[in-house]
Amino acid sequence: MAETSLIAAWLWPDRHRIAGQLLAMHAISPGDAVAYQPQTAKAAAEFERLRAHGIVREAIRGHYWLDWAAYNAETDARRAKAVPVAIAVCVVIAFAIMLLFFRDPLRP
Repeated sequence: MAETSLIAAWLWPDRHRIAGQLLAMHAISPGDAVAYQPQTAKAAAEFERLRAHGIVREAIRGHYWLDWAAYNAETDARRAKAVPVAIAVCVVIAFAIMLLFFRDPLRP
């Protein structure tokens, strides 16, 4: 799934900003690599994490490109971890609401 969810963009804004900037510059293959420098320290840390995971790759010194397949694979892996957590949270909330409105039928 290539769509970016609003929640993911809110949770990991630097990741999506970096990917968006590289995509906007059409840096999607080694031949299309562009010079890129993160703007903030937080973005630089995320950029290094993306490089360590093979999502952003260096073609020549200082010129980077986005491995779209690796980016989507990591996004899918994040979603696979998040879905069971979201389901569990929903079940707990439903159970809490049920207990909140529970009334004993034997009590007048």
